[in-house]
Amino acid sequence: MSSEVTGKLADHDLYKKVWSTTGIKVFMKYHVFCVWDFQSLAKKVQHICSPPEFPWMPGKSPELRRLINEVILEEETDVDPTNGSYCSHYELYLKAMEQCGADLELHQNYMKALQGGESLFDLNKELPVALREFLDFSFELIFNGSDHEICAVFAKGRETLIPDMFSGLVTKLEVDCPTEWSLFHYYLNRHIEVDGGEHGPASERLYQSFCDSPEKIEEAQQAVDKALYLRDKLWSFILKEIIGSN
Repeated sequence: MSSEVTGKLADHDLYKKVWSTTGIKVFMKYHVFCVWDFQSLAKKVQHICSPPEFPWMPGKSPELRRLINEVILEEETDVDPTNGSYCSHYELYLKAMEQCGADLELHQNYMKALQGGESLFDLNKELPVALREFLDFSFELIFNGSDHEICAVFAKGRETLIPDMFSGLVTKLEVDCPTEWSLFHYYLNRHIEVDGGEHGPASERLYQSFCDSPEKIEEAQQAVDKALYLRDKLWSFILKEIIGSN
């Protein structure tokens, strides 16, 4: 099922409808949750491969520690094009939203409540159904999933999808969008560079290391299929929101 849904996502009608300034802003309003959610998933994979224990213990293999730590280094502290310092890809996305005037209120209120101690799953109930289901699945997996399921969704349900998904977006953005989209343009190009380069192969090696039996491969496949299905459902919801905003 994964290849079928992956192809469907890469050719989703969302990418054909998003290209007005209003459409891009609607996309970003909801996609920012995916960016934040991915940071959480990546940190969970790091926790699996290199547990933050005191006193320190080696944990998993040095190769796996190196792979995920390289991913985290760029996800959390990549170059900030606005000042030459460093920021996470999530923080860069927020700056891109601010630059183009995308609606940050929904996400900011959510994060403020979460930082104030409210339950993540209770907060999710206040979100649109497709977004709620997407986040619920991710964090149920992070909190309760097996190592091989988590690494499989990281590799097959998120990271290796990004280059295909965003290549068409960047091409269109370069032609149609003015300078107020420079940070979003940079964000997309940066993801194509790192995810189509180092991160994609690294996540694939993580997948191969943890999915090392027929039983684990089957369980991992089910988790990946669910992640892809929910991403497709979220994309369809965003598409309806874009159509409704025009």
